[in-house]
Amino acid sequence: MSHAAKRFLLVCLLSLPTAAFAGPITVYPLTGQPDIYVDNLTYTINYTGATATSLNLTGSSVYLPLPSPNGTLLPGGAVEAMSDIPGTACSPNPGPCELGGLSIVFNANASGFTITGQTIADYKAGTNGITTYLAGTFVAGSYQNPGGLSEFGELFTITAENLSEMDLLEQTFKVVGGTTNGATNLIGAEVFFDFDSLTSDGDMEPHVQTPVPEPTTLTLLSTGLVAGLLRKRLARKRA
Repeated sequence: MSHAAKRFLLVCLLSLPTAAFAGPITVYPLTGQPDIYVDNLTYTINYTGATATSLNLTGSSVYLPLPSPNGTLLPGGAVEAMSDIPGTACSPNPGPCELGGLSIVFNANASGFTITGQTIADYKAGTNGITTYLAGTFVAGSYQNPGGLSEFGELFTITAENLSEMDLLEQTFKVVGGTTNGATNLIGAEVFFDFDSLTSDGDMEPHVQTPVPEPTTLTLLSTGLVAGLLRKRLARKRA
């Protein structure tokens, strides 16, 4: 590294606020395969004054089987795959249960989200009984749209879960060799939903927070980096 480059780096380190070392805030990252995958979503952005604060997420792509032949519209984004969060494998490898024809939808607004659709019994019978599989409230301040890109993220706190239907869903849609250990009680747990406006789909998973260093730690980090550069410069001068 040239002397000029090193001097520039030293100035940058001295002038940077300690928060800069925490790294940029991004849409909530997936920790594995999505536990819930939703397709065919449409969205609008909610504003408080001039500030974007949340999304409305819905769709109109899912039909119930009756009355025949056209079916009855179930409004919302189509839930294509789902397992309980954090669910056990519906296939030999970790991953959600792919729902083969189960009519189930996702909707979200500034208040929260719901996942509703056919009960497993009605799915097997080809009838229209409806239940709420999962629901949650929106976590204020969790809306993210980093850099104004197509990716959005939001947090929700689970307030309702139909454990018996979730368990039946996993048992019904697991593949040969797949295992499930029953649904997990998620009441009170925090989950995130990532949405991509370019592909009109989204994923939901548990929210795993990444620890952020305390300001004192960040200050020590920046001070240590600067001290290291200074020591190297002094050693070269003595040499």
